[in-house]
Amino acid sequence: MKKGLLLIALLLFATVFFGNITIGNPVFENQHIKVTFNIKTIDFVIKTIGIKIENKTDKPVKILWDEVLFTDNKGEASGVIHSGVKYINMDRPQVPSVIPPNGSIDDVIIPKSHIYYYNGWKKISINKTPSERYFFITYEFDNEKYNLDGTLLLKEQKSNINWGLILGVLGVMWLIGTLASPQ
Repeated sequence: MKKGLLLIALLLFATVFFGNITIGNPVFENQHIKVTFNIKTIDFVIKTIGIKIENKTDKPVKILWDEVLFTDNKGEASGVIHSGVKYINMDRPQVPSVIPPNGSIDDVIIPKSHIYYYNGWKKISINKTPSERYFFITYEFDNEKYNLDGTLLLKEQKSNINWGLILGVLGVMWLIGTLASPQ
């Protein structure tokens, strides 16, 4: 019972003191592709970058993942892996994604510098700093290489906090925990 109450209190604390990260300018496009970024949560707590790439043409577009870059939490350019790539294989060549004419893909990218092995594979969440995150996407269209690049603006979205409600819930939890404990 006490562990459950402690978990609820920790979740309330995390919700109150850690706002959500959002992207201020999520859409970038050129004559071939339109890219929309968002923040995705994986493994329940790890925040990373969701990416939707739309092919605006009547021919296939091939995303060359090995040439995609994204700024990591240290402000340094990092290669990325996308969903479906095993962490143990992150240094191996990635198979390009082919987007059919007028089609799209939804994916998740993680900077390679945010993945490490220590008693199992670990990932580091995207932080709100640095707030400006440069990206560089290389793709192939009609047997020629093209790039789309830009700067995402990350910002923290503050939630409206009802301190009275939070303190009331915490007080009730403390009272229940006190009454439920054996004397």
